[in-house]
Parts: sequence; C-alpha cells; structure tokens
Amino acid sequence: MCIFKTVFLSISVLFLSIVACSQQNSVEKIGTIETRQFNFPSDKYVMVAAHRAGGFKHGDAPENSLSAIKHALELGVDIIEIDVRITLDYKLVVMHDKTLDRTSNGTGKVSYHTLNEIKQFYLKDKNGSITKERIPTLEEVMITVGNKALVFIDKSELLLDYVIPILNKTNSVSQSLFMDFINLGDAKKRYGNLLSKSYFVPGVHNSISNLDKYFSEFEEGFMPKPAAFAFWFKEEDSKSFSLIKNAANSHIPVWINTTTIDQCAGHTDEESLVNPDNGWGWALKNGANIIFTDEPEALIKYLNSKGLR
Repeated sequence: MCIFKTVFLSISVLFLSIVACSQQNSVEKIGTIETRQFNFPSDKYVMVAAHRAGGFKHGDAPENSLSAIKHALELGVDIIEIDVRITLDYKLVVMHDKTLDRTSNGTGKVSYHTLNEIKQFYLKDKNGSITKERIPTLEEVMITVGNKALVFIDKSELLLDYVIPILNKTNSVSQSLFMDFINLGDAKKRYGNLLSKSYFVPGVHNSISNLDKYFSEFEEGFMPKPAAFAFWFKEEDSKSFSLIKNAANSHIPVWINTTTIDQCAGHTDEESLVNPDNGWGWALKNGANIIFTDEPEALIKYLNSKGLR
C-alpha cells in the first residue's frame, strides 16, 4: 500500500510538473508571432501592416473592403488594419468613418442604419466611383483572413462586448490585434482575457501624461511582453521617439506608422515613393520592426531589396 502511494504521488507530481511547464510555455508564447504561424519581426524580417486593408490610396479595391483584404493577403501582408462601426441593430461592420457618405453610396451615420439596410449600399473606390462591392461585416473579414495574417481591429476599444463574440465564433481571437493609448491598469480592465489570448500593442505618444511611467509599466509589468510598442512622433526630438531605444533594448518590436507626416517626423509613405531610403529606410535605421503603411506593395518590394522579408 505504501509503495502504491509512493508511485501514485510520484506520477501526480510528474503530471503536475508537465502541466505547469506546458502552461508556462503557453504563457511565454503569448504575444510572440514567431511561435504561431506568423513571422516575428527580427533583424532579418520586417513586418508590414496595411492601413485600411491597403485600399486607402492605391489600387482598384475600396478601403476596408474584402477585395482589398484579399489583395493584401496575396502580397504577403502580415497585419491587416480595419476599422469597425456598430449598426442600429448592434452588428459590427467594417468602415472607417462614423458616416456612410465618403466611402459608400449610403448617407448618414452607420449607427442610424440596420445591417440589412447597410448591406444594400455599395462601396466607393479611392476616386469616389461606386463599385459593385458591399460593406463587409467584421465576421466576414475574420473568415476571409483566416489564419493568413493578423487583423488589427481599430476603433474597437468601446465595442469589445460585440467584438469578442465574433472572434470566438470565427475562432480568430489569436489572429486579432488591438492597439490602445491607456495605461496598463486600465488596459487590464478594458481587455481582460484578450491580453493573454490576442496581440496587444500599447501606443506611445507625447500626449500621454507621465510617458516614462506609462512606458515602463508595459515594459516591465506586461507579461510576457507587449506584441510591440507603436511610436507616434511629430519631431525626431520628441519624448516618444526617444523611447524607441528602450523597446529595442527590451527586445520588444518597434512599430512605426509612415502614413501621416505627424506620426513619423515626416518620413512618410509619400516621401518613400520618391526617396525610400529617407522614408522607410529611415524608419528601419531607427529601429522599426513593423511598418504601418498605405503602400504595402511598394514597401514589400523595398524590404525584399534589403533582404528583410
């Protein structure tokens, strides 16, 4: 009987050790694209994030459309950014503006229409011409992307009660990415279990009060680590820009947005199309592991030329 108890206890301890080890490894893998099906940014690979699914400025596909998403996937984009809005009947559709007017042939606020009504409208292309493409739902987007890229679900911070059921339904929690500009304590309250199941990127901007404390809380207290830090800086001598080296020293990926002049000190996509070494090249020189762009095709070609894809 004593021998049996000894053997049983030994087996139990071994089993618990294996479970604990497995859980520890699981936690360590959270937020690291390398351990899933995605390429993690490194010295030899820079990730590309497509603004509004890559359809905002170029190509025939409307922004935030399924055709733009499919094209981005064909290019090999790593992160597809979309924007979500809620309808009158509490469904989530993908649209940047609060109103339908600019990007579709509908009018008025998205929130004043039911999903069925919104599905009667057609998207416009970048020139304002009406296409044959309908406004997609978040569910349709997550199904279209599948496990081929991460989906950055922008404007979702106040809609998480509606976002999470869709991610669960489409088995896409682990393909989702969220960015926010709130401190770690508030992030834990707002996102809850999503912080350990999806990718979370704290934004770093000069408008954040006590930026050093904000940054260090995520750097030291977010376990295992943030998926990246997204740096926004109007000038190269800004406080937010100076923190890039801290992220690099902590082996946390650096996300730089090159879509607008005030988010990358003027080293934009537009500059990159003329002089890529002073645009995207500048971002790379200053530590970028992830570049958020309106020009995914041109950026990927540039990165390939540098051996970074």
